[in-house]
Amino acid sequence: MSINLQALFAQLLVGLIKRLVLYYALLSLGLAVIFGMLNIIKLCPRPRLYMMGAFCAYFLLNVLGIGLLAGADRGGRSWSASSAWLLERTMLQWLAGPRPSLMDCC
Repeated sequence: MSINLQALFAQLLVGLIKRLVLYYALLSLGLAVIFGMLNIIKLCPRPRLYMMGAFCAYFLLNVLGIGLLAGADRGGRSWSASSAWLLERTMLQWLAGPRPSLMDCC
């Protein structure tokens, strides 16, 4: 009885992939339950904000001709920071509601 090594490695890989899928499914389910119980809103807008900052830097660099280190990098970062601040102040605080005080638990 000889063991085909290629089939053995294929089966090990399939088992590993199934375990990883199960692990990530349980992890995401647990996080969803925790965030649901704590009433935490998890929207994850960071990639969109990074992309808006990159577009602002591209616009400042290519369209307006501002140097990369002089203005485009700082402009992109300031655009990302200001849009994140505006999003947090207008939408996320409104969705989350008032924050409970530490004295409410006692």
